[in-house]
Amino acid sequence: MNARVVSAYLEAAWVLNRPNLADVGLKTVDYLLQRGQKGPLRHSYSFPDGETGTPALLADYAHLVIALVDAYDRAPSPRYLDEAKRLAEEMCDFFRDERGGGFFDSVEDPDAPEVRDKPISDNAVAIEALIRLFSYTHDEEYRNAAEEVLSAFVLAYREYGEAAACYALAVQVEVMVGGAPGGAGTRAMITAAANIPYPNTTIKYVDSDDDERMAEAGYWAGSEAQAYVCLGTLCLAPVSDPETLHQTVLEFLESGAQDTGSIIQTISDL
Repeated sequence: MNARVVSAYLEAAWVLNRPNLADVGLKTVDYLLQRGQKGPLRHSYSFPDGETGTPALLADYAHLVIALVDAYDRAPSPRYLDEAKRLAEEMCDFFRDERGGGFFDSVEDPDAPEVRDKPISDNAVAIEALIRLFSYTHDEEYRNAAEEVLSAFVLAYREYGEAAACYALAVQVEVMVGGAPGGAGTRAMITAAANIPYPNTTIKYVDSDDDERMAEAGYWAGSEAQAYVCLGTLCLAPVSDPETLHQTVLEFLESGAQDTGSIIQTISDL
């Protein structure tokens, strides 16, 4: 729950232009990392002594990886990305079903022989975490792991009915806005991106004067705010007009869906 709150605060900080909200999110994720350094990740911690409770569940790992990537996006300390990668590796080691594919919801416990479940909702969050890491690291292992989990539910997702909506959300449109912080053009582009009529759009912001971050993301700075739109492994040329961003993305989705790679094709019939 705390990891989800971190992501919510960090997103609200730039959407509402309230930097103080980011401080709350970053302090919370730092607290979780501090507790995690004293032993294996846990589902809950007491305050202030930090005594550990039950072992962490799949959802705990997945949401914390997402929160760490969000923290790295807001305050690009290598520590956040390094911790996200470490936890993603633990998540795969502890919860992966080597035989049937996908992730179990809890760790294997010889003293608790009950059958472990593989909920599609928790697996969908794990997929999102792996795809988010892939978008920052370009490490194919994360993308491949996400595809394996998607494949594990291809024949079963229809049985979940409306609960399978989270599974379809693995298909993400990513929009990175580069521009001057607080500039009118930057705010207009972010607003346009936030109103893209697509159910799962991830929006990131980077100061266009931050040459290191721009180069790390694989983009280049322009003289005005620009949006860089990607779906899977396909990316558009920079869009500099907020008024045309919606239509550009819609045309991109219609024309490029067949070439976005196996992640998209795996659930193309949803």
